[in-house]
Amino acid sequence: MELLKKYTFILLMAMLLMQISIPLQAASLEDEIDKKYQKAYTLVLDEKWEQAIKEFQSLLDKYPDSDWADDAQYWSCFAAAKIEKSLENAIKCYEDFVEAYPKSNYRDEAEGDMVQIAKELAEEGNQFYLQKLESMQQNEDEEIAMTALLALAQRGDEKAQMAVQEAFEKAKNLNIKKKALVALGMMESEKTLEKLMDIAKNEKNIDLRKDAIFWLGQKASSDKIITFITGILNNDPDREVKKKALFSLSQMDDKRATAELLTIAEKNKDAEIRKDAIFWLSQNSDSDEVIKALENYALNDPDIEVRKKAVFSLSQVDNSKGIPSILKIAKNGKETELRENAIFWLSQAENPDMVLPDLKEFALNDSDLKIQKKALFSISQVDSKEAEEFLFDIAKNHKNIDMRQDAIFWLGQAAKSEKVINQLKDFVLNDKSPEIQEKALFAISQLEDNQGVPILIDIAKNHKDTRLRKKAIFWLGQSDDERAAEALEDILYKE
Repeated sequence: MELLKKYTFILLMAMLLMQISIPLQAASLEDEIDKKYQKAYTLVLDEKWEQAIKEFQSLLDKYPDSDWADDAQYWSCFAAAKIEKSLENAIKCYEDFVEAYPKSNYRDEAEGDMVQIAKELAEEGNQFYLQKLESMQQNEDEEIAMTALLALAQRGDEKAQMAVQEAFEKAKNLNIKKKALVALGMMESEKTLEKLMDIAKNEKNIDLRKDAIFWLGQKASSDKIITFITGILNNDPDREVKKKALFSLSQMDDKRATAELLTIAEKNKDAEIRKDAIFWLSQNSDSDEVIKALENYALNDPDIEVRKKAVFSLSQVDNSKGIPSILKIAKNGKETELRENAIFWLSQAENPDMVLPDLKEFALNDSDLKIQKKALFSISQVDSKEAEEFLFDIAKNHKNIDMRQDAIFWLGQAAKSEKVINQLKDFVLNDKSPEIQEKALFAISQLEDNQGVPILIDIAKNHKDTRLRKKAIFWLGQSDDERAAEALEDILYKE
């Protein structure tokens, strides 16, 4: 308790020395999280399962409470299930996912995946899973019993199909109906297809309709299914049902499905529907026709959020084929906000070095300061010596102090070498601008793994400028490093 009081007293004393506002980088943090998620998800699309698991785990370790957390956990389990030797681990992963995120939109898919994996393991003669599923049938918990029934019903014969359809019709519990739908979705027959269409069109419960539409999208594409889903898009009054139908269309490797998405992205009156259609287009095709259409939406759609969605979607097209269009938008977009958005996504290119000259041009010569600053951030995302040296040059020599401050901040966020740390220290000690000195001091305080603590201690104890000593003391007070606490105690008693 005495130690806690001492630390509290030290912190209060440090804070009384000055008042300082901590710059918020919320938008940039969101960009970073989005970047990490998209990197991992791209590995899933490329079927690089082990790498994807590592990237998703890295995101979860660093940002466990982000909006992408349940997405990352689900796709990590999905990737594990694709590795034959990890099937049992995948089931455990899905079980942990369902427990951790009971309200996730991916819950149904996760439970469906568990059913399929359990079926595979049981069919391979794994007695543990066979016995487990059989015993689950006798469980007093109706939901668990239904899950076991569905797992054992994956034989796919007509008798099993009839049993699952009957279970769907008789069940009063919504969750059990959902599980029956999962089973129907996995079965391949004309009867189950007709049943899914009937549920998608006529079921009173919206969630069940959406689930049925999802499973229709997982079937082999056919004119019958595409015509049905297009009818939902054109005639259904519910927006969420339409969104699910858009997703299902995107899952079909079919030119007619792509054509329907193009029509909706261009002509639908609902901006939210247009946004979804635009995104799923980028996942459905990387044809020149689609890229040209996405560029057109980005430049000409009446809604700014739709235009931004089109820029993002261009960044998701395979093999960086959308980059020339994004560069065009960054140069010619009508709004600064749209241009900023395009410049960010340029930095997320598969090979960002190829757009580095363009980003440098934006930073140096664009007439809009916001664009210059966004370009600096994007350059900080490029992991190369050339990008680092450019940021140093801006930090040291640019005429605009805001640009210098931004360059220093981003250098600190990306600092990995002793050279960067020493140059940040040099800005504190030798720059003539108080604003630059303070920004460099802040950047040092944000270095990973408390690398900046020794520098802060040295400045807090020995610098001749009282103003900088106070600020160094403040940032030491924000640190959880024991060296910082000891230094503050030394300073307090010395004073």
